Amino acid sequence: MKLSIIVKARNEAADIAKCIESALAAVQCVGGEVVLADGCSTDATIEIAKAYPIRIVQLAVPSQACCGIGPELGFQHANGEFIYLLDGDMVVDPEFVESAIRLLEKDETLAGVGGYIREMRASNFEFKRRSQRLETLKAAGARETESLSGGGLYRRAALVDVGYMSDRNLHALEEYDLGTRLRKSGWRLIALPERSADHYSYDLGTFELLRHRIRGGNFLSQGELLRAAWESGYLGQALSELRAFRFSFAVIAYWGAALLLAIILQRPLTILAAAFVGTLVAGGLLSTIRRDVTSGFHSILIWHLTAGGLILGALRPRRNPRSAIEFRSIAEGQEHAAPSVPARLDAMAPQG
Repeated sequence: MKLSIIVKARNEAADIAKCIESALAAVQCVGGEVVLADGCSTDATIEIAKAYPIRIVQLAVPSQACCGIGPELGFQHANGEFIYLLDGDMVVDPEFVESAIRLLEKDETLAGVGGYIREMRASNFEFKRRSQRLETLKAAGARETESLSGGGLYRRAALVDVGYMSDRNLHALEEYDLGTRLRKSGWRLIALPERSADHYSYDLGTFELLRHRIRGGNFLSQGELLRAAWESGYLGQALSELRAFRFSFAVIAYWGAALLLAIILQRPLTILAAAFVGTLVAGGLLSTIRRDVTSGFHSILIWHLTAGGLILGALRPRRNPRSAIEFRSIAEGQEHAAPSVPARLDAMAPQG
């Protein structure tokens, strides 16, 4: 089988139909399958997905749901020579998939190929900044990259070579972990200046999205990645490549110094109040530099949350990332051979 598209989803009822239809269009062009890896959705995601000829597997233990476990669950049920990873709120471009496959077939040193993600609902600070960064990267042309952020096409043999696709313990940064393990093993990753998918992100305000991230455990990811990096032998590389670590360590050092000074001088309220005022001043300066009040104080808040999460995440117990994931099989898909002409998306919409 040429291609498996893994759709990782949890409560994506609003967008899952167009996501699956785009994935089916992509596999129709080359032959393959679509595997939906569901993280225990509580909305209509599964009912909608069951109307399509795809394989559906669902995480059996809801408490284990996180960003890292979905791709690995899908990979454990995928059969393709090439694996495309797609979020349930994305619409993949079939032409990009075809061109990425050609690149992987041409260059056997490549483990993966990605493109840029077009944000369709940039209604908050995080996604606006992401769109700005992607526009900058798009202008830079094709380039070697550390990881395929937002998903991409991988060579199955490369994933098997590094032991597993996605670390089931990570609440975020799972794509960086995979990319670094691949690079450490001698594989290469390329990002193209071509649109690979449209992203219909959460239609939430800046601080609403932040609350969503906190509830989802994303702030634990730096500490979880430290543990993963230590076990996989790339800790020094991660610390040098990920700038976010520097902010977290700076915050920890700042408050650690303030606490130590408070103990030495025996004036805890005064010293800690001064430290708190210092963070407000830093937020104000950052807001002035960026000419955006929300941006400055949002960054300060994020730095503090991730600093605390770094400590908590590093202390969390880890499951073996190579172990089989408990699942429920909800629907079995079927292989889609390549037709003489690409199928239209509207022809594959569920009937009735």
